[in-house]
Amino acid sequence: MPDQLTKPISDLPKLAHLRFLLIIFSVALLLLPLVTTSERTAPDWVYFLGRFHPLIIHFPIVLLSLLLLLELLNRTAWKVLSNPLRWVILVIASLSSLLAVTLGYLLYRTGDYSGDLVVSHLWLGLGVASGALLLLFFQLNIRWDKTNVSQYLYGLVLLLTNGILVLASHQGGSLTHGSDYLTDYLPSWQTVPEKSEAEMLVYDDVIVPMLDAKCYSCHNEHKTKGDLLLTSLTSMTQGGKSGQPGLIAGEAEQSEVWKRVTLPYSHDDFMPPDGKPTLTSTEINLLEWWIDRGADPTLDYLTALEDSSASLPLQSYATELRAAQRKQWKADKALTDLVQQVSYEAAPFLIEHDEENSQQLTLQMPFPPGAFTDQDLIDLRPLYPQLVSVSLIGSDISEDALYHLGQMPQLRELSLQKTQIKGSGLVYLTELSRLETLDLSHTQVTDNHLLYILQMLALKDVYLYETLVSPQLVETLKLHSSSVNIHLTRSPSY
Repeated sequence: MPDQLTKPISDLPKLAHLRFLLIIFSVALLLLPLVTTSERTAPDWVYFLGRFHPLIIHFPIVLLSLLLLLELLNRTAWKVLSNPLRWVILVIASLSSLLAVTLGYLLYRTGDYSGDLVVSHLWLGLGVASGALLLLFFQLNIRWDKTNVSQYLYGLVLLLTNGILVLASHQGGSLTHGSDYLTDYLPSWQTVPEKSEAEMLVYDDVIVPMLDAKCYSCHNEHKTKGDLLLTSLTSMTQGGKSGQPGLIAGEAEQSEVWKRVTLPYSHDDFMPPDGKPTLTSTEINLLEWWIDRGADPTLDYLTALEDSSASLPLQSYATELRAAQRKQWKADKALTDLVQQVSYEAAPFLIEHDEENSQQLTLQMPFPPGAFTDQDLIDLRPLYPQLVSVSLIGSDISEDALYHLGQMPQLRELSLQKTQIKGSGLVYLTELSRLETLDLSHTQVTDNHLLYILQMLALKDVYLYETLVSPQLVETLKLHSSSVNIHLTRSPSY
């Protein structure tokens, strides 16, 4: 009886021919993504079962990795893998990989996940399951193979399957946590410029980043809402329209900046206004502590940590800031690399970072303008999501270019001065939900197509200097759209 229990499964005669079904099945698995369904919405049972994929996937990951480790150890003096154990691991790994890929396919069919990364992850998952079945085949085939080819192929497929498993696992993690989740803190990759704690100042490295993230967008050199400028300590102390000092050293409760951020949300003077990210309780407490401490711009970080009331929130917030700065640096670098990819020497355009947001871009023509055509605009397609201001003054674009301009979801300002635009393509701009300024000066726009501007809900200013639009239509537009200022004079950027 003991001998029969340890007898290899490959000794069973019935498996001699059935083993070839494993090859057929492994190939058939790769056809799974080609299966289509007429259902627009997946039924509830697909959602229910599909969400078990992350749970089951850990079984084949562990078992196939373990099998590779044990096989490698078996080639040394350590004989740790017996034939029955090998078969137990192989069978469970194959079954669990089949179950995992089936549940993963159901999750894919729900439509909750889409994109190239998901499709690639699906193919790699199928590759793992197919590899597990081939491992079973070659292990069974060793019994009848007199040339040891099956033994060699078994080892090769085991290595290849584990390699695919690593890639599939990384992509699964990327889908859940982001593409840089594993490499985000890899020391050899980090070139992020960071200060040491001994070099840090509370004002420069804690208070300024806090205000930059939550307040500077409305209180900077280019936009001083309420005449309050917060980008320097001196201007913050002076205050704005209210006549009250924005900051009084040593007296947080008397400082207008602190008062505004601690008002009830419903209060008209609460800052930041609706739609803007508000300061967290930790940020408010740190701001209060710093002002009460004297609002000293030279207070160093290590000295501040000696205050027990500020030590814990400072350390916690500094950690958050470093993570945010690391993320911002990587995002800026990625965007810079993208700009470099689409730019070339003597390019007929200038691309710059937006003054208010480094993750947004502006596009303008150089002076004197070059031959910028529709194709040049198409070549810049990778930058469409980041463009907020586009000036094509004097360019050679045609009416068709307006279609591509309509694919820029963040676009706020658009200048088409001195182009051959006639107006029929303005319909493509009606989907731009953020477009506030449109300059059509010195174009051939006529009455027939100008009515499209009524469908641009965010539009505030339209410039029609030296166009074919009649004064009568302008008056009609002013009556029907009080929110849009129609100018027949030159724009500030003329």
